[in-house]
Amino acid sequence: MELGNRINITQCAGSDGWDSVEIKAGERKLNCTYQIKQQITIRLGKPYNDTITIETTDPISDKGDIAQFARDMLYTAELRHESNRKQTIVRHSEEFRYTILPLWFEREAYKARHRAKEQDMRKVAKRDLTAGKIDLKSYNDFIRALNSGVKDDDYIDDIKDYNHRLQCELCKISASNDFHFSYRDIERLLGKNIWEKSLEIKEYHSKEITTQMMNTIARNLECFNRLYNIDSEHITIKQIRDDYDAITTAGFGNVILTAVLYKEGKIRAIMAIDDNQGRMALCHLVDKERLSELLPKRAYNAVTREEHIALESVVRTDIIPRETIIIE
Repeated sequence: MELGNRINITQCAGSDGWDSVEIKAGERKLNCTYQIKQQITIRLGKPYNDTITIETTDPISDKGDIAQFARDMLYTAELRHESNRKQTIVRHSEEFRYTILPLWFEREAYKARHRAKEQDMRKVAKRDLTAGKIDLKSYNDFIRALNSGVKDDDYIDDIKDYNHRLQCELCKISASNDFHFSYRDIERLLGKNIWEKSLEIKEYHSKEITTQMMNTIARNLECFNRLYNIDSEHITIKQIRDDYDAITTAGFGNVILTAVLYKEGKIRAIMAIDDNQGRMALCHLVDKERLSELLPKRAYNAVTREEHIALESVVRTDIIPRETIIIE
């Protein structure tokens, strides 16, 4: 379209970001709208390590507006990072469901079992103090040691192993550094009560159970009975093998959170570790009506009180020890 030398231009600012222009050249007329976009590309360093490109119709600010610009960048980066994090969970939902979550739940169950063990040690020490078996100084020294948070070497090594395995699984799905997930994220993806639904329920004939597992069940049953004043007698492996013919457990991996002991098809005894995970697992394994028949009222109220599962989040880090092979 040839406009010639005499051109009349009428410009009008629009309210939607598009400005209108009318161009007249003699009898010819051209109408159009236009929008000017400016582009800013930002390369983000830690913790995001990402590149963001922003298009804007506003004039690019100079150094005088750097504070507002920085706030906008932080807000944009966090939105982008959160979106990528959620997409990672959705994209690898199968890996989470069948590999990462079972390992995570086992780690948290292991920690719960350790907490329950410490709680029982506190109560035993308190009873020994009341009975005069230990003096006040010994009791206070023992409680201070527990409160210090110092764990034994085996526990520390086991937690390190769980964390290392979790990091390896996150590496396999190429999770970015500082990627993290919580139980709330997992419930949003896989549905409510995913912890209870993921509990590993196993059934055994009492004679088939290994000595190590039987020791664990006997010790936890004794602690459970003592905790709720059901029975204070020491329980041995022989007693369990003689008194019960089948056992059902619930937990994760090698960690037992609760157990139900049967004789001729009827429930004769139950136990759960002294932690909300143990109580919730027991309520999942045995319905409340049956628990009310098996437990004294105080114990029933304590076991069935409403509790929320609290699991420590997992954070992806670059610090993963690797084996070094030296060939000479």
